[in-house]
Amino acid sequence: MPRALRGLFTTKPVNEAEDYEIPKNIPELENGQRDNPFTDLQVLSGHSDIVRIIVSLDEDRVATAGDDYVTIIWHLKPTRILHRLRGHTRRITSAITTRANQKTLLITGSSDKTIRVWDTDKFEQIHKFSSEIDYGITCLHPITESIFLSGGKDIVGWDVSKKKCICSHKRTDDVEDIQQMLLVLPTRIVAASGDKDIVAYDIEGLSQKHSPTSDDLGGYYYERSPAAPPIIKRKSILSGHREGVICMHRITHSAFGTGSQDGAIIVWSSTTLSQLRVLNLRADYQSPKTKKFVFKIQDIVHYHNFLLVAIGNGFSIYDLNDGEEVAYVRHAHRAEVCQLLCMGGEWIMTASADAEIRLWASPLAMREDEGWTGIITKPDENETRARSGSASSRTLSQPQSLFTRGSRSQQPELIGCLNAHTGPVNMIMAVDKTSFISCGSDNLVIIWRNGYIEWENRNKISKKLLEMHVESRPQ
Repeated sequence: MPRALRGLFTTKPVNEAEDYEIPKNIPELENGQRDNPFTDLQVLSGHSDIVRIIVSLDEDRVATAGDDYVTIIWHLKPTRILHRLRGHTRRITSAITTRANQKTLLITGSSDKTIRVWDTDKFEQIHKFSSEIDYGITCLHPITESIFLSGGKDIVGWDVSKKKCICSHKRTDDVEDIQQMLLVLPTRIVAASGDKDIVAYDIEGLSQKHSPTSDDLGGYYYERSPAAPPIIKRKSILSGHREGVICMHRITHSAFGTGSQDGAIIVWSSTTLSQLRVLNLRADYQSPKTKKFVFKIQDIVHYHNFLLVAIGNGFSIYDLNDGEEVAYVRHAHRAEVCQLLCMGGEWIMTASADAEIRLWASPLAMREDEGWTGIITKPDENETRARSGSASSRTLSQPQSLFTRGSRSQQPELIGCLNAHTGPVNMIMAVDKTSFISCGSDNLVIIWRNGYIEWENRNKISKKLLEMHVESRPQ
């Protein structure tokens, strides 16, 4: 079966991987930027090296970090630097937030073999974990409000409130450091180290409380007695990819997805760790000339029952109801797409190594009566279909599809090219419904806002100031 609607963008060559290396037919703006709402931007300069990380602290503040060893806390409106957090001696590789005693704490991990905990109100370091670490930290992942895991050579659990290491797992059989971790169940994580396999670990020693958390994993907290400390145990190895796993994404409370250099996306059950579906499985995923992985998956996000995937220089949208690829922009950029952002189903942003952020009118806008149950079920073994000569897809659930297949108007339409970065864009993150923030290899952080809304706000302020001036004049 051919790709759904694919002919709107390209035709399939004899060897797709070989042809894919030369970007062609890149969509260009037909009506200028008139449909682009993000015309108000503010360039924030404060870093002296590559910025890789953006973390939201609250509705008014974000933190950014990267290769200059410094974390900067920014106030968004009015935009200004609140503080520079210094202490790391090598690049910062990961940052997460947690809450303790009604305070927002920022936790940063670095290649300098330390983890530092910061009070974001007093702008001071309140603790440093280092004595149990003899390797660079590559990733951090929160488990509960007080417990988080660090990844690198080993997996280590830390308790912020107790300021101590509470558990660890020595990875004797693995050569490469863990690059990313994902919490898929309240007591289960999966970890990827750049290999084609991922590993699932169970955390024993956590007890559930009655109050659920916002991420629907359940309100867990750490309970322990001296005789029974928590334990991290390797559950199983998940095989299915043919090349290294690059990204992981939790789709629902019962399923998660992984993407690899071979271009395949696998949806897994969080409970049984079995494959629920395989998407974009290709035979020609590697260029025969340069051996590059031209269809590698750089990012996965989801919006209701749709999976948005950054594939090579473009992106695809899959309907999780039936696994159908309902939209495919083959060459969205001149270089690989690094990250995707879907804002309310109305806009899709693609950030690329070509220094550009592109804005697409999204076909994912939801109506109130067209929600998704979020339930993923094991497919019928007989319900598979061929795709691109050597591809398979597996069925998930039965909710109503939101696309009108075959309708040209339902395709992502390029409506904006946001050109302000001068180097690869490393990360984009929504601030609210009308603005987002980006960072890049040009050492810059940029806030993009809805120009019309900002214009209205300035007019209201100007009108109010004028009225106050008139009232203050002597009669």
